[in-house]
Amino acid sequence: MPSASENDRLVWIDCEMTGLDLGVDELVEIAVVITDFELRPVDPGFQVVISPSDAALQNMNDFVTAMHQSSGLLDEIPQGISLAEAEEQTLAYIRRFVPLE
Repeated sequence: MPSASENDRLVWIDCEMTGLDLGVDELVEIAVVITDFELRPVDPGFQVVISPSDAALQNMNDFVTAMHQSSGLLDEIPQGISLAEAEEQTLAYIRRFVPLE
């Protein structure tokens, strides 16, 4: 088994969605933490809120709506950015700490 080096990185990504049906639900938040191989964060992390379509918002069930309301995410969604911009920002953040080989 290869040994871990000081440059090894693990990328931890958490996504919030309007629900779990990939046919109709959409991403509303991406959070990323990058750690070294010993699980020590190399940076405080990254988080971005995404503005989904009206259809995806209307499809949210009561459980998901309550969850996002209690976390404060529901209030942030109207100021969210596009999915394409969120993807760009997320990949740029990861590339700062994880070199492409």
